[in-house]
Amino acid sequence: MSRQQMMSALGLRETQRSTLSEFITACVSYGIFREDCGGYSINNGFHTRGKTDNPNVVRSYITKLRAMASVNKPEHIGLLYKLIPYINKFSNVLCENPNEEIPSKRSKLNRKQIAEITGVAPSYVTRITSTMIYNEKSVFAKVTTATEGTFYMLNPTIFRRADRDDYDDTTRDIFGID
Repeated sequence: MSRQQMMSALGLRETQRSTLSEFITACVSYGIFREDCGGYSINNGFHTRGKTDNPNVVRSYITKLRAMASVNKPEHIGLLYKLIPYINKFSNVLCENPNEEIPSKRSKLNRKQIAEITGVAPSYVTRITSTMIYNEKSVFAKVTTATEGTFYMLNPTIFRRADRDDYDDTTRDIFGID
């Protein structure tokens, strides 16, 4: 896909070309995109279609991501992609050990850690996590407890690592899932 095709698919204006360039540069440097015949393609290690038995795959929904791109900046979507490897398989909490089954053993990511992982300032993480929406629902949830500090969850209707949709009542309340 060429840069012009990406601009068109994402509904970007010509004045947003530099934003797209920054996004593409980040995706290439992280190995998400690869340069291919004068354009770009997504590395097969990041996306597959159909079913898979691999428990390390994060499910994302192409139509939802396209809709998100129409109301969120491309760099916001890029930040989400950088966080995919940190989505806990059982709770959608962002953590250093995303396959950990025991909640008390999960090393949850705070704002500073997310900033380091994604290469942005902590203030940018605060802005994105508190304002990014999709379909009138929050994309991120910021959770603060006296014992765990502040950590973040991703809305499981957008990204999830388990093949399920039987979310507990707490998760449904946090993200407004019916």
